[in-house]
Amino acid sequence: MKKLLVIVCLLIVSLPAFSQAFDQTKLDLSKAELAIAGPDVVYVTNILYDRQVLSVLLKWDGGTGAVIYGGPWFATDKVLQDSYDLGYATVRTAGTDKIIISDIVIGARAYTGTAVFDGKSKFLLERVWETTMPTTPEMQINALQGRINTNEKVYQANLAETEAKRAADKVVYEAEIDKLKNELAAAMQAAKTAGVAPEKIETIVSKPGRIAASGFTGGRGLSGNWVVTSSRLSQTDQSAYFAKYMVPLSQSSP
Repeated sequence: MKKLLVIVCLLIVSLPAFSQAFDQTKLDLSKAELAIAGPDVVYVTNILYDRQVLSVLLKWDGGTGAVIYGGPWFATDKVLQDSYDLGYATVRTAGTDKIIISDIVIGARAYTGTAVFDGKSKFLLERVWETTMPTTPEMQINALQGRINTNEKVYQANLAETEAKRAADKVVYEAEIDKLKNELAAAMQAAKTAGVAPEKIETIVSKPGRIAASGFTGGRGLSGNWVVTSSRLSQTDQSAYFAKYMVPLSQSSP
């Protein structure tokens, strides 16, 4: 780290070496970018000098300084432009004399190419075609974060819809209960007016006077989610406020 900082700090000192007419007021390092180019070499790109973009290689001199190891290079001098991204490139063999170089990123596009060995010392470019951009870790993170955000929005929307439905059902349920209570009160008042003894009215209201039917195996659910055994009936859908289960009852007299 100390060696790297030495190289970076000496960047401004080293640059005048490439020209006798160097004017430091024309130098702009605000957008300069650094990349490791070897065990003791740093590649510096996006250096602006007199509004021209250039790059240099800085090499550690073994002590406390750095020298310009290569460059300066302007855009017209370069075979490979700085916009190329080789960080995701891969190379593999294809047969005995061919290699495939994949995922060379230029700007927002990716390319793959093949090269054939000439039998001596060169690989000759055979063809190049555009391919799908490689999935970088950053892209994976962004995609997953996007899916999380989308699912969260869907969940919140469904939750709000469910809560609104439950609130509406609760209003209907409470209104139905109030209506039945009012009808019960009216029926009890009518019974009193008709001369029915109060204790008999209380008995009628509190529990049935006889068992009309028992067990649930002969019935069927009309709404809701019902679990039925011979001695137990339960409704498991908490959102079904008005679930119904029908039990047949034979009646010989009114």
